[in-house]
Amino acid sequence: MTLSDVPDVVPYPAHLARSYRESGMWRPHTIAGELKLVAERQPDALAVVTAAERITYRELDRRADRFAVALRRLGLEPGDPVVFQLANEVHTVVAYYGVLRAGLIPICSLAQHREREIGYLIRHTGARAHLVEAEFRDYDLPGFAASLAAKHTNMHAVVVCGGPAGSGQHAYEALIEGVDPGEAAAEVATWRIDPESVAVFQLSGGTTGDPKVIPRLHCEYAYNARAWGRFWDWGPGSVVLHAAPMMHNAGIVVAVQSAHLTGATLVLVPRIDVKAIAEAVAAERVTDMMMGLGLMTRVAEHPELDTFDFSSLRRVFFAPSIPAAGDQAEELFGCTVVPLFGAGEGIFLTAPDDAPEHARKATCGAPLSPLDEIRVLAPGTEDQVPPGEIGELAARGPYTIHGYFRAPERNRDAFTSDGFYRTGDLTRAHVIGGVTYYSHEGRITDNISRGGEKIHADELEALLLRHPAVAEVSVVGMPDRLLGEKVCAFVRPAGEQAPTVADLAALLLDLGLAKYKLPERVEIVDDLPRTKVGKVSKRDLRTRIAEILEREQADG
Repeated sequence: MTLSDVPDVVPYPAHLARSYRESGMWRPHTIAGELKLVAERQPDALAVVTAAERITYRELDRRADRFAVALRRLGLEPGDPVVFQLANEVHTVVAYYGVLRAGLIPICSLAQHREREIGYLIRHTGARAHLVEAEFRDYDLPGFAASLAAKHTNMHAVVVCGGPAGSGQHAYEALIEGVDPGEAAAEVATWRIDPESVAVFQLSGGTTGDPKVIPRLHCEYAYNARAWGRFWDWGPGSVVLHAAPMMHNAGIVVAVQSAHLTGATLVLVPRIDVKAIAEAVAAERVTDMMMGLGLMTRVAEHPELDTFDFSSLRRVFFAPSIPAAGDQAEELFGCTVVPLFGAGEGIFLTAPDDAPEHARKATCGAPLSPLDEIRVLAPGTEDQVPPGEIGELAARGPYTIHGYFRAPERNRDAFTSDGFYRTGDLTRAHVIGGVTYYSHEGRITDNISRGGEKIHADELEALLLRHPAVAEVSVVGMPDRLLGEKVCAFVRPAGEQAPTVADLAALLLDLGLAKYKLPERVEIVDDLPRTKVGKVSKRDLRTRIAEILEREQADG
């Protein structure tokens, strides 16, 4: 029995799974198994490159074998979840494929997450191992992992990557060096992992405080990546750079797996720094790159912009939330800009290089797979809106899940009765040149996107109410030209002493919240605006803070 057979994971309906197999989209290989096939075809091709290290497909495959065997020898068993808190490094890629090859399940969390987020994931998934960076900015991740391991009896092993391990922990390099390459290859060859079992736990950017865990299967997650890479005709000679944390769904699908399952080269920049990215593009002759609006703005404003060489770029992938940004990006990089919309739950939208300009710059694109099904629903219903009207984007297809892990109540709201995933995004269908494209028209759900990281408003509000100086609070996203949005808290004080940004930050950090979720502005109010039914009007608050910021900018 595999995890995909038990009630914790909602299976694909039998008739759909059969059609995906018969189409050849779902193959009888695991993700790491597909990597091995590529490594056998082109062993000497470059697989991963950083400024400090370069490894071939042969070496990536061998290291993954050795790490997989080392993890099994630690006592980890197929199906055990493994928390990842690693940076954009070669060892992260090796560890990812090694964990998959061992039949373990990577939990794609962030190095920035803290006790509230990681503690929940350990409890919810039953995670048995924790992989951390030896050094990450100014935070002691090995010490953090040790403290969590002491609190959770299911935590079996902590592995430290990129440096020495602490007492009771294991050093990544020592684990690999302790396994003979030939013995590892022979042992791995005897293992059998079901291609339709759970491969990866991604995390949802939905509206509730605790992240929803997204179970991705080997067969469909590999197809998602292959389909993306092949859509862009990637292969030997393609060089891919993902200018964001790689353990996000976008990083894994758009960069790591899609590059490696098509034989391309993956370029990693450990820290998201404009100059480092520009140097990597020039040095490695990067052909394809994904970045967000904030990073693009920093590139445009960099004092050394005139010295940057982007001539190798064929295309830049970009979330088209601001149509004018597409024009700016094409001028900045001198290449084609193409849209990308993706969800950790599955569905991808994009548009080819030769799509009409309006489709590329003003929409998110069309579905990636010919077997993707899209509906535009009246919010809160299963009724489709008339063509051309705005509604909620809902999707079903060969790489879109049918339910979150251990979340039956959330699944009732997030999926239709026939298995379409409700994205929470508003969209409008546009027929352009005979193809239906979908534009992004806002969100139904109440969250804030800070530099691409989703922040749940209700989680923050519930925690902020614990502060004795807060009687009532509502948090919204305020516009920011670099990050898209930052958190603004509107507070009705409980007494004469109003709380400050520092006061609220101290509370949230004490509660173990990740730093990027902290409010960066507090607006003190006598009362919060209400709708006709008595709910706080977030729309009014967003408008209010946007107007305040405009006035402040005008005043200098």
